Parts: sequence; structure tokens; C-alpha cells
Amino acid sequence: MTRDVPCIGPLPKLPLSETIYETSDSAIDKGTSSQPRNVSVLVILMGRVAVGLTPLEQKNPDSDTLNQGSYATHRTQDTLSQLIQDAKWAAKLKQAAVQAFNTFRSTEYTAYACVDLLADSATGHIHISNIDPFPPIFHPREKPEGTPHDLVIEHTFPGGHAALFEVLLSTKLSTLPQFRGRNLACAKRHDQIAPTYPQILAATNVTANRLSPFFTGGRFDYSGTVLECCPGDGALARFALDNTNKNDRGTNTTMTFTGVELSPNMASSPSCQTLYHQPMLIGPAQELLMLAGPHDHVVCFGSFHLFAPCDFISTLCQMFLLARRSVAFDVDALSPTYIAGSMGVCEREHGRSAWREFNWNNVAGAVRLGVPRGWRAVVDGERRFAYRSPLMGEDVWTCAWRFERG
Repeated sequence: MTRDVPCIGPLPKLPLSETIYETSDSAIDKGTSSQPRNVSVLVILMGRVAVGLTPLEQKNPDSDTLNQGSYATHRTQDTLSQLIQDAKWAAKLKQAAVQAFNTFRSTEYTAYACVDLLADSATGHIHISNIDPFPPIFHPREKPEGTPHDLVIEHTFPGGHAALFEVLLSTKLSTLPQFRGRNLACAKRHDQIAPTYPQILAATNVTANRLSPFFTGGRFDYSGTVLECCPGDGALARFALDNTNKNDRGTNTTMTFTGVELSPNMASSPSCQTLYHQPMLIGPAQELLMLAGPHDHVVCFGSFHLFAPCDFISTLCQMFLLARRSVAFDVDALSPTYIAGSMGVCEREHGRSAWREFNWNNVAGAVRLGVPRGWRAVVDGERRFAYRSPLMGEDVWTCAWRFERG
């Protein structure tokens, strides 16, 4: 069973003056009643999903209690903006902002917007006061401290402004026919090889080569929920369940898997149907990943060579935003001769439009993204042999990363 997610269509405009959002918890803050506060939330469209970044609360530096531990503070002469530290209240504010953003979007492309709120944490009432479709981000800084939302991006978005630009580019390109066609062609190709995919993997021993350092010997803990980008025929779940956290009966009871897969035929394989949560999301990971929601661990092995550079960075950012405990992935260090040669082989076998530009070396992109704030790299670009390509007749090496919170 799979779930094919359609493209998000145009949405009606929001009558801002009439919009009141009331949280399900009438008292987020159990303390005394407070005055409504001006709050702003930067909402980013990541693929097909709108995502609210950490809300900013405007305060009076002369009379309000300030969060001394807040690591992002923006000051002007009369106001001060700080990140909201209460996770539960911040989630409610982001939910309201995303709802407003989705309703605001018209038939024209809108990549991001700043949603201004008047919010009372004591009553849980949230009023949408304004939506700015052109907030001042990516603008030259007139002051060293920048704008409030510049600080939100720098301190809370994986990779900062440079990565956010790649996310916006990926989202825009996903709306263009030629890029949709590229994804459909890639899905069709993997639909064709799905029946023989287990034999292809077994012939090269690639699954063990990629995954043994992560899922054998008790080196890392993957207990809990695991979200996988591009699971293929479910090889990672099979390998992980066979090699980690077994109980006295020799079975694994501590890991559950969810997948986002491009190929419907791959997602229909027996392992995907039995080992992964159903229905599985079907479509490009860079467009759908946020729909899967938060998981303990988010992983992607053996697939990032199929992602254009901006799609790769967008997917990585989403992985960090969704992961509660760890992010792990590898990137094949494909040679220029491999990339050019594989394109030529596919053109001869399937025509010029079949696999054009479907292989990239994204190792440099992973290095540039670096270590996001709040994370630490426990595996930092380790290079290891992955497989010998029967198509190209050359060895493929991969670079692997694992990040943990803290």
C-alpha cells in the first residue's frame, strides 16, 4: 500500500482581520494572565510542505523579562526580539503561521513569508495580524547584527543562509516541467529494475559495505523510529533488523521504519510492504520528506548521487529538521568519467532523455553544509569502498556521515 501525494494546488486568500487561531490547550502557560505579544514566524516552503522556523517575540528591553539564555537576540533602539524558548508554545505558533501561509498562497509561486501574530500564551489565543511575502532576508546588512529573521536563519536553520538559498532553488525547480520529467524518468528507470534489484545488490555486496559500519558491532544506537529517504527495496531495514538490537529470540523489537520512495515498484517490494510503516510516501524526497514528520533517526544511504546539488542540500536540511536524535547518510564520490560514462550508456540503451544528468558527486556539498548548530559529527566524511560498478567497470567509493544531537 502506498500513498502518492499530489502537487499542492492554489489556495484561497486569508481574510486576515477575521482570523483567530485558538490552541487546543486553553492554558499553555499555567501562570498568571499576560498581555498579548507581537510574534513573527518565518515560514519556508520546502518542496510541497510549508515549514515554520523558530518564532520571534518582540519585547520591550526596558520593562520585559528577557530570556538570558536565548542565543539569538536582535536589538533596535526601542525593541528587542528573542527566540521563543517554550517548545510547546512555539509549536502552536508555528502551526498557526503555517496555516496562514498555506491559505495566503495564491496561484503565483510563493517561496517564503513572514507571518506576524498577536499571541497570548496564557489564553492560547493567536491572532494573525499580517503576512509579509517579502521579508528582509538575503538583503545586504546595514548593521552587524542584521535583521531579526537573519538571526533565526543563522542560528536555527541547518547550513544558514547558503543552505536556505539551495532549499528555495530546489522548491522552485520542482515546479518546472523539465524537472518533474526528470524525476518521472528516474522513477520509471527504478520501476524497471525493481524485480531484479535484490540480485543486483547481492552481486556487488554493496549493502554490507555501506551499512556495516553503522548497523553492526553495537557502534550506534538506532532504537526508536527511523525515517529513510529512498529505501529502494527495503535493504537497509532488512540489514538493520538482522544485525542490531536483537533480543533473546533473535528478533529486533526496538526499531520501526518509515520511508519516502521515488519508485512505486520499489515501494511495492515485499520488504517495503512488511518492514516499513504503511502507506509509504511516493515521490521525490526533496519535495515530500517533511510530510513524514519528526523521527528519532533520519537516514539516507546509496541514493544521494541521484540528487541534483540543490535537491541534495534541501533534503539534508529537512533531515536535520526532522531528526530528534541522529542523522546518517553517505555520498558516493563518483568520478567525472563515471558520471559522463553512465550518462552515455543510458542514452544508448534508453534514449537521450532517459537518464540525462541523473548522477552527481555531492561530497563537496556535504562538506560545505558543515555541522549544524546543536549537532556534533561522530562520523565525519569517512571514506570507504562501496562497490565495483558492473556498468562502468570501476570502483565506487563513498563518504559517510553521522550526526547526533548535543
